[in-house]
Amino acid sequence: MNVGAFHSSDIKRMVAAYWEEGLSQREIARRIGRNKNVVAGLVNRMGLPKRTTGPRGWTAHKLAKAKPKVEPAPEAIGPLNDFPPMGMCQYPHGNPGTGEDWRMCGHPGQPWCDYHKPRMTQKTRSPL
Repeated sequence: MNVGAFHSSDIKRMVAAYWEEGLSQREIARRIGRNKNVVAGLVNRMGLPKRTTGPRGWTAHKLAKAKPKVEPAPEAIGPLNDFPPMGMCQYPHGNPGTGEDWRMCGHPGQPWCDYHKPRMTQKTRSPL
């Protein structure tokens, strides 16, 4: 079958049908003789619904592994508009420069609690 001879409306109709079946962009591209980027662009421009469950064949277990869980940030408990005492997390919540109420995290940890420490530190590369 000469896929290159399809009219663009035929391709759009095929992409929409395959998308509704739950095929992956890669599989749709293979079937219509285009690349995955073409399919992604068509899906976006056609306004097809975003996938919430993943491509056909993915189980809830695989989806849970693919998306890491993000813990919610702890609520700031430090004193309002002031620095917390020593030994408490000093991660700021709010913006002190705007005049709005702001506070430091205030959870145990020096200078950051276990939740904010990874956000405030970087891994160093080993020397060559």
